[in-house]
Amino acid sequence: DRVDLLRKKHWPWRLDIWPFAILYGAWASTIVPSLDFVDACIVLGALASFHILVCLFTAWSVDFKCFAYYSKVKNIDQADS
Repeated sequence: DRVDLLRKKHWPWRLDIWPFAILYGAWASTIVPSLDFVDACIVLGALASFHILVCLFTAWSVDFKCFAYYSKVKNIDQADS
């Protein structure tokens, strides 16, 4: 059908890394001081479950893996995948 030219993203810019780094930082800076320990752990568990689901979606769906790990390029010389 078609061929997509893709370039692998650097690991900090992958969509299973940087959004969760921000969310974990926001959890540590806002949720932990404002809630008690058990409630903060529940929020952390929900956040970790969502992170695990995103990682599993990269194994289940090729399109999602390409979206999360690669960026499209126009020139074949820039592509590595």
